[in-house]
Amino acid sequence: LYGATGRGKTSTAAAAFRRWPHGRPSWVRLGEWVRLIQRCGKDGPQYFGGGEYPHREEHFWRTRIEEPTLLIVDDVGVRSATDPQREIITELIDRRGTRPTIYTGNHGIKELGEVYDGRIASRLLRGIPVELTGHDRRFENVTIRTV
Repeated sequence: LYGATGRGKTSTAAAAFRRWPHGRPSWVRLGEWVRLIQRCGKDGPQYFGGGEYPHREEHFWRTRIEEPTLLIVDDVGVRSATDPQREIITELIDRRGTRPTIYTGNHGIKELGEVYDGRIASRLLRGIPVELTGHDRRFENVTIRTV
């Protein structure tokens, strides 16, 4: 799901998440996911989501990315990535394979190729890009006051 800010991408993904009838879905914000995996590689086991004890990197890959029957990856392409970050993003896409996954972001496939690289953009083309258009819903009921 892609489109300009305020078009309802995250809300649409959240609706799919809440109504997913086939087992356990998972939700990750891409930037937070990349930072978690990098911390695991640098500092070892990490706490996640209020957990009682830290987990190793492979635990996070299995429970948050591989096992869920649906994965939502929010905020793809927010900022450019370093080579190690691109490797983590590529691994995430590859580990999901063809299982149900929704990626949300502001950029279309061509722009993602510029933000990340063509390899990542190509892998995302396994699915069906859906552009959400229209006006910014966040400004619908906003009254701007001048002082």
